[in-house]
Amino acid sequence: MRSATISLVLAATLASGCGWRSLYHWRDEPYLRPVYAGGEEAAHARMQSRGVADRDIGCRVLSVIGREALRTGDQETARRTARDLMAHYQTEPSLIVRASIMSLCLRNVGTGDEDVAKFLKERIARIDMVASASYTLAVLRPAGAFEAIKGAYDTARDTGNFEHRYELLLALWLLGDARAVPLFESSIAEVEKEWPARIHNMKKKTYARTLASRLETLRVACR
Repeated sequence: MRSATISLVLAATLASGCGWRSLYHWRDEPYLRPVYAGGEEAAHARMQSRGVADRDIGCRVLSVIGREALRTGDQETARRTARDLMAHYQTEPSLIVRASIMSLCLRNVGTGDEDVAKFLKERIARIDMVASASYTLAVLRPAGAFEAIKGAYDTARDTGNFEHRYELLLALWLLGDARAVPLFESSIAEVEKEWPARIHNMKKKTYARTLASRLETLRVACR
């Protein structure tokens, strides 16, 4: 069970496209290394820049500082960086930077942080960056993650938002909760007649095959 779940999570991280950069140390990249060397002060300075790329770098570096703090047991620094990232998200005008915070940065610093879990659940409930927030919540796996994602899934189903419905099914797969199995089964049964010809530029046969394969791996992981 444990090895299957680990494999499922790794595969999802690689496949989702929103987490691949977390597989190596960002501070080793030439354009991030100087900011990382300057610590939190340098990261915050970049986060206040007029340039979108600079603000993104600042947020990403701050999250790495928080991740390293978690690794070494420095909970105070980890929690502080998480709070700063969540506060910045709420005033950040760039969709690119907000997506980076939601899908990458909070994933780095959110392990065991109840405030991050609450923040993600609130974003999901408001359908704000719902896919990215759901993927991150699924990786962090706090209590109530299934209920939060399932609630957004129900909303997407009721409103006919198939793009969100598809993404939220993948988030539930990543979470690895057996309660998602009947949701996959009912959705797959409806695909041929009710779902659109394309989702995220994927043809129906492609995304239907993806859902079917995710269902099978979820069943294996939940045995």
